[in-house]
Amino acid sequence: MLIYLANLTAIVEQRLDSLKSVLSPGENWRYQSFLRTERATQFLVGRYLLRQLLASHLGVAPQEVPLIERHNNAPLLDFPNTEQLGFSISHSKSWVACGFRSDAKIGVDIEWIDTQRDVVALAEHSLTAEQNASLIALAPHQQHQFFYQHWTAQEAQIKLGVAQLDTCQITHSQLAIAVCSNKIFHQAPKLIHIAI
Repeated sequence: MLIYLANLTAIVEQRLDSLKSVLSPGENWRYQSFLRTERATQFLVGRYLLRQLLASHLGVAPQEVPLIERHNNAPLLDFPNTEQLGFSISHSKSWVACGFRSDAKIGVDIEWIDTQRDVVALAEHSLTAEQNASLIALAPHQQHQFFYQHWTAQEAQIKLGVAQLDTCQITHSQLAIAVCSNKIFHQAPKLIHIAI
């Protein structure tokens, strides 16, 4: 399993223009409809990464990957014999991740670890009572890592959309990264930093 990870701060404007060439008309329309530049860039880079991963697996050009747009949902791959294939996109601040697994469905979530956030207050509304109790029992310097690990795991499970069998946390200096799958991970997902 692969996860491509890109940092948007390293991308120049001219490069963003060239990425648009892989978008379908529907994706281009969505890209143009975003009001916030940061969100538009996240969308563009996410679709670029997804198309690169799928193109490599399917043996077609990135712009030829047949993705069907779905309102408020992940795109659907319209390609024969790919029912078991899984992919997921996530973004947080200047980071975009795209995960791909050829033999199972997946959900990926990333969150930038903001050490200034009141994670105890956030946890009251987003974690279980048991997780909240564990969070409060931790030393303050451990609470952020605990919160973000559990929050990303929960979000990745939602993105998976089917029964989850396994969850994997990936270590990163700035991000909490969680991957859920409907099959066991026999080895940890491979994180690849992509320079775009």
